[in-house]
Amino acid sequence: MRHRSRPEPDAAPVRFAYDCTALVRDPAMVGVARVMVAVAEALLAEDDPGTVFVAYDHAGRRFTELDRAAVRALLARAHGGEARRGAAVAMAGSRLHHLTDRLLDERPATARTIGRLGYHARRAAHEVGRVPRAVRADRHAGSRHCASRRWGPDTTYCSLAFDYHDLNLALLHRLRAEQGVTVALVFYDLTPLVTPQYHGEFSAWEPSRRFTDVFRAHCAALLDTADRLVVSSAATRRDLEAFAAEAGLEVRGAVQVPLVAGLPMQPQVRPARLAEPDAPAPGRFVLTVGTIEARKNHRLLLDVWDTMLRDLPRAQVPPLVVTGRTGWLFAETQARLVHTPAYAGVVFWLDGPSDPELAWCYANAAFTCYPSRYEGWGLPVTESLAFGVPCLSSDAASLPEAGHGCSTLLDPLDRAAWRSAVLRWFHDDAARAAEAARVRAGFPADAATVPVARILAAARGEPTDRGPE
Repeated sequence: MRHRSRPEPDAAPVRFAYDCTALVRDPAMVGVARVMVAVAEALLAEDDPGTVFVAYDHAGRRFTELDRAAVRALLARAHGGEARRGAAVAMAGSRLHHLTDRLLDERPATARTIGRLGYHARRAAHEVGRVPRAVRADRHAGSRHCASRRWGPDTTYCSLAFDYHDLNLALLHRLRAEQGVTVALVFYDLTPLVTPQYHGEFSAWEPSRRFTDVFRAHCAALLDTADRLVVSSAATRRDLEAFAAEAGLEVRGAVQVPLVAGLPMQPQVRPARLAEPDAPAPGRFVLTVGTIEARKNHRLLLDVWDTMLRDLPRAQVPPLVVTGRTGWLFAETQARLVHTPAYAGVVFWLDGPSDPELAWCYANAAFTCYPSRYEGWGLPVTESLAFGVPCLSSDAASLPEAGHGCSTLLDPLDRAAWRSAVLRWFHDDAARAAEAARVRAGFPADAATVPVARILAAARGEPTDRGPE
């Protein structure tokens, strides 16, 4: 018979447990992390003793509670863009994991072997670390105990990450069944299943299994566990419902809430690379924002720029600023960005800029391009329009939703159309000004900020301002 955990008699009841595991593991301020940070900041501001912040401990197979000072430190680190510099709390083996991702692109068989070694190295690192963690736990028992012992039928657990790496769904399923905990999760997209060609064949964390199989199993477990679901777009909801029907599962408590990042509220800092002598002047460059990976379709943009460099005088080729860190299947794009001689002084890559740097790029771009093949939302489109900057966007999946009717939509396969639009917008000041005026007149004011209240209402099972969509 299993022991049934009971709340500690001297502790306040936990009504809301917010999971910060993804911020502990990798605090890089990509789109998802910005939403997580905004919600965490709102919860800190509420200062409700019934709200706790937790992270999943792989070694102990449990949730541990983070005090508010630790959460503030995580948020400050995320805003500071320290993830790419190897912050101290990053998970063991992250460098090996990144190497495995790169090898998955280039040498899958070698990657699987190294991935297995990396998996065992990570597990060994966790085991070695258990002793000092246990010592620290004794010193800080108030913040490192098994957090879920205090959870019960009045507790809602909420995670806004999509962490198939953290493998905590089995524990959540047990807490739901044995302690009556309500589980609120988020569903961003099904890219590995809808567009498997844009992902590595094998999972870096489970190298013996195909990534699509790992992801499919995770999606099924998520639907089986979640009492409430926040979905990012109508397109994602359609994809999710199709997956659930095929798997014979139910989508419970789904509420559609657009997930935006709120970058316009950030301070602005000019990136050092764009202050160098060969950099374009503010307002005289085209910007594309997004992880460097095959699905984002940087290949189309670079092909367009290659043809312009071939066909036009160099002075007529618009400067292109590419921002984003590497992701899935990035090797070809990275090689082109770094090693193409003709790109010198024309194409600039900013690898993982901070939020203030990214805000400067948006504010000073002539316009933005986002040719992605598939998205669950499309934060760079919304962010661009929030700055009043026109956006040439792909018409795929959820991207029309992200543009709120204010982006200009193009086929992500039509290179001629993208080239024509880029040259027209860059060289025709009147056309570009008309697009900017259309954006300012039509873009919804509330679309520029993270809908924290709606996200929390959906997670807590409360009515949102628009209700289930």
